[in-house]
Amino acid sequence: MTVELYRLADRRYEGDLVQALAGIGGLLGPARWHVKGYRIVYLATSLSLATLEMKVQDMGMKPAYAAFKIIVPDAVSRRPIDKADLPANWRTREAYPECQALGVAWLTGAQETALLLVPSAVVPSETNYLLNPAHAQAGLIKAISLGIVSTDARLLR
Repeated sequence: MTVELYRLADRRYEGDLVQALAGIGGLLGPARWHVKGYRIVYLATSLSLATLEMKVQDMGMKPAYAAFKIIVPDAVSRRPIDKADLPANWRTREAYPECQALGVAWLTGAQETALLLVPSAVVPSETNYLLNPAHAQAGLIKAISLGIVSTDARLLR
């Protein structure tokens, strides 16, 4: 079934549908599921989850973001990560190397799926989607600009 996902990006990318799915941020720095140097796009199942994911990043919240709705058609392959395959402490920084190894293995593997479904460390009962922009099916995924969304001032403290 078609899935609608969400992405927040620096406001300078407002309306830039190509950059929304390019995965350039992964080239610049690491995160839970990848090490620096890999193109990857982190997507959330709701705009509110995307906001929470931005809140917990080391760089802190910005006053506004460019927001995108991402449409993933049925034909795009996906694979879930089973929580049972993750280390018990997967939500902590200490587990980053193990989680990053899983993500990099997926990015550099046989390219079996365009998307990897991972649990959210912020809300573990919810799912984030990782997109490999180099996958052959990535072009089937469409971004729609939602414009600029302002961050609630209470999240900026």
